[in-house]
Amino acid sequence: MTRLRSLVCSSAALSALLLSGLSLPATAAGTGLGDASPAGENAQCDGDSGYTYLQTGSSASRYRVPSNGVITGWQFGTPTVGAPTTVGFRLGRASGSGSDTTYSVVGASADVPVTSGVKVARAVRIRARAGDMLGLYVAGPLESSRCARGTGSPDDTALYVAGNLTSGPATDPAAFAGFQLAVAATLEPDADADGYGDVSQDRCPTEARTHAACPAPQTRAGKPRIAKKLVRGGRQVTVAFRASKPGGRFQCALDSATKFRACSSPYRKRLEVGKHVLRVRSIGANGKVETTPAVVRIRVRR
Repeated sequence: MTRLRSLVCSSAALSALLLSGLSLPATAAGTGLGDASPAGENAQCDGDSGYTYLQTGSSASRYRVPSNGVITGWQFGTPTVGAPTTVGFRLGRASGSGSDTTYSVVGASADVPVTSGVKVARAVRIRARAGDMLGLYVAGPLESSRCARGTGSPDDTALYVAGNLTSGPATDPAAFAGFQLAVAATLEPDADADGYGDVSQDRCPTEARTHAACPAPQTRAGKPRIAKKLVRGGRQVTVAFRASKPGGRFQCALDSATKFRACSSPYRKRLEVGKHVLRVRSIGANGKVETTPAVVRIRVRR
């Protein structure tokens, strides 16, 4: 197996690389991970037959997934010289500890062709757990294609294995220090655990059964219960109701009222003798308002 070339840049060269880089910060569109600055001249990856890399250690902790979620996009900082012909995003996971630690690729993008000097940016949908690590698949044609930066920090460590690993364990891996992959990714939360990023992929992050716009809740009301005792020209009326989706709230409007007001089940009120109409609507936990309120017709007799 061809080994990685020199991984240590001079301090001046390293400073220039970092200052000119395009790191991916945390934004409203998700949390930025990794660093897609173009790879450095003195930090090259085996590329002739294709290798899979995982960033097992990071001095800035940017290559580790901080919380459960979904990777919704990834980037590769393509160099202008020595660019690989093909790259693909990989997500790695460690199990065990110490000398018993093993690594596996648990998520992979489609592999894409590379154009020299043109940054790769692709959308993807890969479930991620806290502690997962960013990775790359890199293929030739050069004996060593540039896909990394040398940092000189022993905390920046990488594992690689020959071949295009899209799942399963990385067997007989080789590891290096002072190495950062030129890869970045965007992590989004996944509140309903449906495998779709809540920011850019899931229009209904509170319900796992749909990724389109959240459907409005529906209210079902029971028959009104009218007290037998007549008090001051009216009777106590009780109406119970429930929504098709839990976690929401209700609003009610009685008779000619045009404005709905907050209410709860069971609804209780003394109503005068005569005919009445109670309208009840639900507002879901996602803020969606029911458009067809339940209608309860009530007749209070003497």
